[in-house]
Amino acid sequence: MTQRTQFDRAYVTGVEVSAPQPEGTPFVNFPDRRLQVQGPTGPIDLLAIRPFSEDGSYAAGDVVVYAGGIYAANSSVAPGAFNPTDWTSLVADIFAPIVDTFGWNFTLGYTGEDVTEVLSSNGASQVRQTIGYDADGNAETVLYETSTDSGSNWTTLGTLTITYDADGNALSGAWT
Repeated sequence: MTQRTQFDRAYVTGVEVSAPQPEGTPFVNFPDRRLQVQGPTGPIDLLAIRPFSEDGSYAAGDVVVYAGGIYAANSSVAPGAFNPTDWTSLVADIFAPIVDTFGWNFTLGYTGEDVTEVLSSNGASQVRQTIGYDADGNAETVLYETSTDSGSNWTTLGTLTITYDADGNALSGAWT
């Protein structure tokens, strides 16, 4: 017989996966935008950084993404509008132009079989990601640029440099 796993869910802020649930039971808290699974000893968060929600509540140190930036709560934060004084910026909002491209048209540029450019556009606004590869064919750098004049002038947001282990597994990334 086929066994179905159903989601445990909550519509109230601050609720976690309810015990006892079988290990592996998925859980979603809609107002907190929290996604968890029941682990062997308790709930495990599946999203390292969750999107900020006006309906959510946050403990000191909780990390959220908001308007392209990444923030940590200074103390407990009750449901309500995002208030910058409640949060410490961990990563500036330089990513806002990239985050905001969801739903835009995009084209891919190739060199051989490798994607070397992703160009997202929405009218005159554009975001370009140029990907560089190492000798082993691993994506080594990604240059992020924006343009507000259909690509005549580009502003560099930063470059992500990715490091790999001897087996070609990505280990880390650093922004410059």
